[in-house]
Amino acid sequence: MGIRKKRKTIKENREVGADGENTQYYKEFAMHNLNPFSDNHVERHEKSNDPYDYVRVNERTGRRRYVEVKTGNAKQSPQEKNFQSEHPKSYELNRTGTHSQMNDLRKLKKKLLD
Repeated sequence: MGIRKKRKTIKENREVGADGENTQYYKEFAMHNLNPFSDNHVERHEKSNDPYDYVRVNERTGRRRYVEVKTGNAKQSPQEKNFQSEHPKSYELNRTGTHSQMNDLRKLKKKLLD
């Protein structure tokens, strides 16, 4: 495997992971923040070096759930494993598929414009 092909694969994996995270966040946002009968609301977490992607907060109890989204069979980093062991009840790991609609639309747009 050449260096260019390896870089391309890494870039594609990064894009698929980011699209999976965004898709999952928007689903949760629509389910909780836009629903007036939901007790939860979702807050985005923009720091890339922290071991979770967004936080789901229950309004009645004040309990926070830290949510990490992984696509396919991606492994947890040591920092994420450590955070999960420190917060076993409030850390949630969501697995999503590798093919998301956002990623497919982005690839189609790229094909049409190139």
